[in-house]
Order: sequence, then structure tokens, then C-alpha cells
Amino acid sequence: MKQLTIPRLELPAAIVAVKLDTTLRQEMEVKLQEYVFWTESMTVLQYIKNVSKKFHTFVANREAAIHSGFRAIQWRHVSTRLNPADDASRGLTGNKMITNARWKWGPEFLWQEVNWPECPEENPEILNNDKEVKQMPTALVVSQITESAIDGLMRSFSSWFLMKRL
Repeated sequence: MKQLTIPRLELPAAIVAVKLDTTLRQEMEVKLQEYVFWTESMTVLQYIKNVSKKFHTFVANREAAIHSGFRAIQWRHVSTRLNPADDASRGLTGNKMITNARWKWGPEFLWQEVNWPECPEENPEILNNDKEVKQMPTALVVSQITESAIDGLMRSFSSWFLMKRL
């Protein structure tokens, strides 16, 4: 059984976000102009925005599901310090969560589209060293021609008729 890494756990969460968005768009009567998805994982963000690397089946299938009907540019990065989802996993007590506006209403930057955090620059090293990236086989062909191909064929067969037949 393959080990579950954090990005492998976060990819299905991204699919849930995409499916939830699809359901909400079908059910809502208000038409929105643009949809934006947020993830805290730079690795998942790079999986989604990738165009050059091939992934193993698990990641490739989830990447395809995320891309079905959505563009990679719709995905953005939210840092740990701005992510309200981290409040629950960082030891915030129930009383503090009830009074925490960020937990109830989301981070302030979402209410001000002009002040959205910039996405950090992509680091190609993450994908180059990632175990989910398929290593493409390389081939090297070296040949040295010392005689013509016809001469070699004629020397390999005992008669013209045998060579012609084969």
C-alpha cells in the first residue's frame, strides 16, 4: 500500500472544492463572473498548474478531475498565517473559535479583492524532486556505419532468393 503524503490528502480536498463549486453554481440563481479556489499547499498548486510533467496515476487522475471545466489560473495560494482552516488544527479552543471573526467569516482579504495575497513564485525544484512525477525514460542510440546496409545483408544470407524471401 502506498504511503499517503500530505499532498495526496490535499488533492481530494481540492476535488471536493471543485464538486462543491459545480453544485453551488447549478443550484444558485445568482451568476458569478469568476470562481477562485484557494489552497495552502504549494505542492498541490504546482500539480494543478503543471503543464510539462507527467504524474503517476493517483495524482494524474485527481489533476484531471480538477481540470475538468476549471482553469489552473483559478487556483491561488493562501499562506498558513492567513488560512482560517488552520485555526482548528493549531490548538484554538472552542470559546476562542466562537469569538474569532476569521473563523466565522473567513480571512479579511477575501472581502477585499484588491488586497488578495500574491501567489509565491513557482519553484520547479518541487516538481523535479517529487516522487509523484513520472521519470521519463531516456534513450541514447549510438551507431557506427562501416559498410553499407546492402553489403551487410548480402553477407548474412547464403543466397539472393533466401534474402528476398525473408
